[in-house]
Amino acid sequence: MNLPRNLERRHVVAEDGRTTIALEPEFWQAADMRAKAKGMDWRQWAAVQLIGKPNAYGRASWLRVSILKGQEIGERSKAKA
Repeated sequence: MNLPRNLERRHVVAEDGRTTIALEPEFWQAADMRAKAKGMDWRQWAAVQLIGKPNAYGRASWLRVSILKGQEIGERSKAKA
């Protein structure tokens, strides 16, 4: 499968086995930061996020949503401080 040039592939082991996820580099950078903030590596973080993935979402889409929701929550916490 040919991916757009701006997508980066990474491999992760989810509940249903090993899979490849393609995200834009900016989303991978955000995933790396989220993982580090939780004391995990990105593979662990992604696996945890995928546990709660609704069936209506693809894996890559769900990771993007998780990152964006985390950003929103983080921004609200900073605003309250």
